[in-house]
Amino acid sequence: MINNDWVRVTTTGGVLPAAGLAGTPLELATAGHSPQSLGMLQLSTAKQRVEIPEIDTFGISLNIPTEARFTDTQGQELFGAQFEDEHPEEWISAIAQQGRALIVIADNIPTHYPTLQDWFSNAWMGLVRTAIYVWPDGIGIAASGPEK
Repeated sequence: MINNDWVRVTTTGGVLPAAGLAGTPLELATAGHSPQSLGMLQLSTAKQRVEIPEIDTFGISLNIPTEARFTDTQGQELFGAQFEDEHPEEWISAIAQQGRALIVIADNIPTHYPTLQDWFSNAWMGLVRTAIYVWPDGIGIAASGPEK
């Protein structure tokens, strides 16, 4: 996996509609994908208020506590994100509750922009489903273990 810039995002003050991940397009391009080919919306092309699309061509798997894997509908990995630390429980809980994750792809991660508006004007966005795992004693997204 190529080292890439990825950060976890939360529903900061109601500005972002869902918890998820933000990253740069390097690994997508290296794997032969573009945000557009994955069905993501480029906000700079929107002429008016738009809804962030729910994407059913790929999903997010969090079965490794320090990684996020994006897979197609057959479970084949498209690209991934790796972190130095384990996913925070609050972030995992938010994604588990939502059943989906916000994915934002831009030239840089949010902290490189002076405002959220500047970041949004550069971004591609989409909401993707979260993989749900089943154990004999419960269900859940794997990074948090089974829910009882």
